[in-house]
Amino acid sequence: MTIKDLSEGTYAVRLECENHDTIIRSVLLKAGQEHTETYELVRQQGEVVVQTQPATVEVLLNGKKVATTHPKEPNSFTSADETLRLPLGEHVLTFQADGYATETRKVMVKRSGNEPIRLRLTFEPNFEVQTPSSIYRGVLIRQ
Repeated sequence: MTIKDLSEGTYAVRLECENHDTIIRSVLLKAGQEHTETYELVRQQGEVVVQTQPATVEVLLNGKKVATTHPKEPNSFTSADETLRLPLGEHVLTFQADGYATETRKVMVKRSGNEPIRLRLTFEPNFEVQTPSSIYRGVLIRQ
């Protein structure tokens, strides 16, 4: 944006954009001076820590994938803490993994002090094998 024909003096510049921190600066202009200002708006976000069982779970924010949790250590059933940087406000997080029931959680994201989400998905077998000695239930991943 270019503003022309300003007289000498101090001006207050205020930048506002939804979901971003407001910036207010004072700019001193001298007679005949050309002056350039650069601003970078910072998105208002908070951090939410997520830990899941099973260890590998897709995390969706309002239906869009934002993260995948990963095992805490090799062959671990529990994920390491995954820190999600999310816009402030209320959101719906969906957690999904093959062979497990999808879970949905509403979360109110604040700038600080967000409660961690510790989530155990419910195993949901999609096939059954019957043998003379037992019945085995599991999830068919590939045929």
